[in-house]
Amino acid sequence: MRATAAALALLLGSAAAGTKGIEFLATSEAAVEVARSRGKLIFLTVMVDHDAENRAVVEDSFQDPKLKKTLEDFACLLANPESDHGSVRIRLDNGKTAARCADAPTIECGHHQRLAQAYARGFYGDKPVKTPVHFVLDRDEHVLDTIFTGDFETGMNHTSSSELVKRLETLLKKRGRPLSEADYKRMVGLLQDAKAARARDLTASELEALLAVVALGRDVDGVREARARLKEIEGAAGAELEKAKALVEAKRWEEALDAFLAVRERFPGTLTAGAAQQAENELRARPEVKRILQARDLYLAGKAFLEKGRPEPARRKFEECVRRYEGTKYAALAEQELEALPATEGR
Repeated sequence: MRATAAALALLLGSAAAGTKGIEFLATSEAAVEVARSRGKLIFLTVMVDHDAENRAVVEDSFQDPKLKKTLEDFACLLANPESDHGSVRIRLDNGKTAARCADAPTIECGHHQRLAQAYARGFYGDKPVKTPVHFVLDRDEHVLDTIFTGDFETGMNHTSSSELVKRLETLLKKRGRPLSEADYKRMVGLLQDAKAARARDLTASELEALLAVVALGRDVDGVREARARLKEIEGAAGAELEKAKALVEAKRWEEALDAFLAVRERFPGTLTAGAAQQAENELRARPEVKRILQARDLYLAGKAFLEKGRPEPARRKFEECVRRYEGTKYAALAEQELEALPATEGR
């Protein structure tokens, strides 16, 4: 609503309360970068100085500790074409002082004035004023919610801090909270690990890092990057799986089993690795393949006894292989091993 002359004089004559504890960003580009890298929604406040209800946004709503806490999960922007609230000097990290907006000490007045021109020109210049109003935007600057109290015909009142908290927390529950700073740093480290593993052609290690990034479950650039790379890897794994299936069609079953195993070992955790496991299980269940594998097991057991210097247990394994699996290549190999063994007494 429009302020009375007395109320307006009182508001403009008093010291600005400021918004200490709320980190307003200087530009829309900075807010979009935070939205895309951390998964924060953008909270944009559009206001003016020359109206009591607008001033109440800064001097009432933004003073609520609960609202300040909620806004930590948002990339905050302020659009105000005016600067009647003045500026303050703050001490920078380097020890020097600089002029900052008295309402929003993390930015300069010029920043919120430029945002007013870029974002909200249509809200100014009419009577009664069309502000204060708050917008919540996504990473692509699409409006998700518009928060205001009043109407454009009779004028606007400021929205209470409790209502702002309620609306913003509802959005956070629906959209998900952003990455914590610890999770963001962890994501950056995992992406670096993935790139290092890729450079060394260590696909399994790369996958481990990428899958950990995706597990963060946030719509941020790092997760999108990981998903895109996973799609590329799934494509490469799929090509290897098709080669393994071709070996099955050619009845080169042992080679196919080795190829399925190679896919699982090189691409662990992928959908293709799961498909390779299923194809391998199905192949192993075939009676003709079971017979070959059983013959191989006996032959390899005999070879293991030979390596340990135990010819008699080896002989028994080879003989069983020949007897039970005649016609397989392992029975033929077992016969060769038997011929090479020294004859025992009674044979």
